[in-house]
Amino acid sequence: LRDQIVLALRQAYGIDAATDDHLGERVPEGNTFVTLAPDYDPQKPSSPSFSDAAVAVLGGGLDARFPKHPDVDRGTDEVRRAEFTAVLDLAREAMTKGGRIDTIDRN
Repeated sequence: LRDQIVLALRQAYGIDAATDDHLGERVPEGNTFVTLAPDYDPQKPSSPSFSDAAVAVLGGGLDARFPKHPDVDRGTDEVRRAEFTAVLDLAREAMTKGGRIDTIDRN
């Protein structure tokens, strides 16, 4: 089993010639990502790292689904649970008040 996995990985990464018995059906170049969104055709990103590639593909999906979304660049900072909870609480409050909050404490 180990030898079969090693051979399949060598073929998948282009070290050895690919064969159907190890890799099966191939994904055509340019169709690396598949989506159910009718208005988004994700393209293979040209990024130096997996993280950058994921950000590019997911960002493209967000842009396609919500073209007017705010462009917030947090860099590599993750959204903390407390921040998410605060925003969710504000959204819920706005919904109960007809979609608007007159004053927001930004501390």
